[in-house]
Formats: sequence, structure tokens, C-alpha cells
Amino acid sequence: MTGRVGFAYGQARIQAHYGRLLNASEWSRLDRVVDYGELVQMAQTTALRLWLANLGPDSNAHQIELALRHVFRRHVRQVADWLPRKWRPAVRWFAALEDLPAAGYLKSGAPAPAWMQNDPVYAPLIALPPGERRGAADRSPLAPLMLADVHAAQAWIRHWRRLWPAASRSVTGPLERLAGVVSTDTPGTGETDWLARVFRRQAQRPAAVFAYLCLVRRQANRLRGALLGRRLLERGA
Repeated sequence: MTGRVGFAYGQARIQAHYGRLLNASEWSRLDRVVDYGELVQMAQTTALRLWLANLGPDSNAHQIELALRHVFRRHVRQVADWLPRKWRPAVRWFAALEDLPAAGYLKSGAPAPAWMQNDPVYAPLIALPPGERRGAADRSPLAPLMLADVHAAQAWIRHWRRLWPAASRSVTGPLERLAGVVSTDTPGTGETDWLARVFRRQAQRPAAVFAYLCLVRRQANRLRGALLGRRLLERGA
């Protein structure tokens, strides 16, 4: 499969999932909920229920973070499997966006907090003495982040570009414009609207896939902030 024909199947599957992203009205309704347990219950009546499958009323902050990382990684792998084989490595690399803070922390040689033991990506590295992590990183999915001589976000973008298969400027140009926003954790409304336009205008092209994944990640981060904010308020009360 090549060109737009090769992305037609993936576009159809992604389009269905794109339609399930929460709109402003749904987020407004959730934002008005101040209790953690009530928020989880209400969110489970929306398309966010898939993100909450492993969470309950007693889940702590670390369990919330782990659950959301797990769902994001799984969905990225799912999306990659819908696409032409040559684009799958670049799509799968999107999952590592969730690992930027941890990669920077592990790379620093600081003692690893206990919660990292529960994450299958981080556990093999924190089992090593801090001074040996960097040397063993070549066997880790985090290798392009930990072995680079630049900040983790810069290393992520640099490796992402390397994973793009050879393509015309009409394909890589929109990806270059996306590179400036993919690792942003706190986007403005205008940026989110721009990603939605990219998704529509680049249909059946790689840029639409990555714009969609950016929007998914922004939704996950908004849910994360809502859950953690209420959980921490309860713990501090």
C-alpha cells in the first residue's frame, strides 16, 4: 500500500476514534465536579471510560499516572497497526512522549522513586545502580532519550524525524510543522484547534495520524490533571 491508498484503512479507524474525543460541553460538565469519586463515575459515562478501566475510588496519584500511561501506550500501538508498515516505527515512537520526564530523571542518576518499579518500561532501569543506567539504556525503549546529549524533548523529536520513511515534501512539510507542538504538555486552545484543522486537511496522510495522536494525548493530560487535582485536594483536606 502506498500514498493515500495505504492510509485509507487507518484513516477510517482513526476517524471513528476522533469522533469520540470529548467536546467543550462535555469537558465543561466534568470540570464542574469537585469530588474525585464523582468525577470518575461521571467520566465513565463518556468516551473517557476506556481510560478509567483500571482506576477506582481508592486509586492514588501514582496509580492514576500509570493507568493513563498504559492506555496511551496501548492506543498508540493500536493506531500503528492500522497503518502501512513503513510508518509504524514513527507512530509507535509517539508512546515515548509519556516517558520524557522519567527519562530525564533516570538519566540524571538520581535515586528512583518506588513508584517507578510498577512501570514495565522503567523497572529494568531502576533495578540498576544509578551510575549504570545510562550504559544499560541501549537495551531499553528509552535509549534514544537517555543516550542523547540534549534535553529529552529535543531527543524525542530528533529520533522521531529519523523514523520517518523517505517521502515527498508534501508529506514531510506538515510533519515539520507538527514537530513544534507534539511534545507540548500545556497547549492553548488555538493550538488544539490548529491540530484539529491539520487532522481534517491532511486526511489519509501521515500528518493526520500524528495530529490525532497529539489530540488524544492532550485529552489524556486534561483527564490526568482533573483526576490528580481532585485526588490531591482530598488528600490535603
